[in-house]
Amino acid sequence: MSEINKVIYQVGTSADGFIARVDGGIDWLTGFDPNNYGFDSFMKGVGAVVVGANTYRQMLAMGEWPYQMPTYVATRQQSNFPAAPGVHFVNGNPKHFMAEIRTATDGTVFLLGGAQLAGSCFRAGAVDEIVITALPLLIGSGIPLSRDTGRDVNLVLTGLQNFDDGVVQSTYKVEM
Repeated sequence: MSEINKVIYQVGTSADGFIARVDGGIDWLTGFDPNNYGFDSFMKGVGAVVVGANTYRQMLAMGEWPYQMPTYVATRQQSNFPAAPGVHFVNGNPKHFMAEIRTATDGTVFLLGGAQLAGSCFRAGAVDEIVITALPLLIGSGIPLSRDTGRDVNLVLTGLQNFDDGVVQSTYKVEM
């Protein structure tokens, strides 16, 4: 186990900054394979996944939980969710539960989302890096990349990659 593991918010967005439609729909992602943009390589270094309750519920509705590593679902209502193998429920201050997950994990902590959890984690200073994979598509309205950060979050660009299909991936260090 490393001394401290990074928390990385790795997220796909529309070009206008939305991670889903207003109703949570992600149909607009069809045709874009995340593995074409380094997601499979990223996942090889991941030791744990942290996901918000709404995103977890939506992903379970699509089928089996796709991740084999320990997963932590941030929720206020644990009893309302089925637990897939390796899934644990956490609540409280993200600063505290993210610190516990960091120290218990061998590898990167993948902050999967959604927007509310991302905002809480930014507000708590619990995110080290953000990787935004922007697809060349405007959806007009929807769920933003992050909600309720409680403050401005300064980012320092550390990487930028353009893909032949128009996808742009930006990597930022989060300044505390």
